[in-house]
Amino acid sequence: MSKYKVDKEWNENKAFDANEGATHPPRYPREFLVKVLSNSSYSGLKPQTNLKEKRVLEIGAFGANNLRFLYEKGYKHIYAIEITESLVKMCRKCSKDFKLSQIDENNIVLGSNLDIPFEDEFFDLIISIGTIHYSVGDDIEELNLWKSKLRENGRTYLETTGPSHDFYLDSQRISENKWIWGEKSGFRKGKLCGFFDSEEHWGKTLREVFNTVSTGRVIEKSEFLTIDSLTAICEK
Repeated sequence: MSKYKVDKEWNENKAFDANEGATHPPRYPREFLVKVLSNSSYSGLKPQTNLKEKRVLEIGAFGANNLRFLYEKGYKHIYAIEITESLVKMCRKCSKDFKLSQIDENNIVLGSNLDIPFEDEFFDLIISIGTIHYSVGDDIEELNLWKSKLRENGRTYLETTGPSHDFYLDSQRISENKWIWGEKSGFRKGKLCGFFDSEEHWGKTLREVFNTVSTGRVIEKSEFLTIDSLTAICEK
């Protein structure tokens, strides 16, 4: 049985860092998500069609910024989960601020990587950006759960921290897939997380669960910051 514990410190007040100049949760969608879902040359998979009939779930929808893109892309059956009531409330509010009136706020609910309160084979697409590394040591368990929620030929889009990310380099490794967040991770400092050593390690793990896996890597670098993201789109 999983020992995964939800971090209840995640709340609306920690959705952005005012000390770094942010004034609100993210308003714009993840750029590589937009590219992958808008151009099949990134994944090698045929584009999904009849989007208005497809059901899509985002795990960790945060400020509804990706929901906004999905709605404008043509998905009309949109669902989301967040790990605390505070973040559920924030996501619902942001959805309204974006005037996403056709997204039922009752579709934005409490849940987690290992607690998805929807029936099996319900979704055509599941999105997880920056959530898988919180389920320390439970990667296969959660990936199998996500797969069970997908319809036949359903897909999942994933992103997680890569090995040249500042957070990865600042964290302390304690075993094969267990790390302790470092100083740069803010309120997460000292808590457990799970990273992947390489794109190969990432892909090998995903291929234990999904029939088709296309991995990628996105690195954003400035003089002061490096953000490294391992990406994947997988098909059941």
